[in-house]
Amino acid sequence: MGERFILVNHIGRKSQKQRQAVLEVIRGDSQSKNYYVVSAFGEKSQWYQNLMNHPEVEVQ
Repeated sequence: MGERFILVNHIGRKSQKQRQAVLEVIRGDSQSKNYYVVSAFGEKSQWYQNLMNHPEVEVQ
């Protein structure tokens, strides 16, 4: 997805199903795998709420 976007695979907090979110990276380091991303809806974003309940993710 390049350096500007990442695909985050995560688990839905209610459904327990696999979910995906494409997030815009504002700062990142692929070696350390640390990324700062933008959330258009802040803490109300579904992906954000899912990650707060299930923080284990896979980043592509």
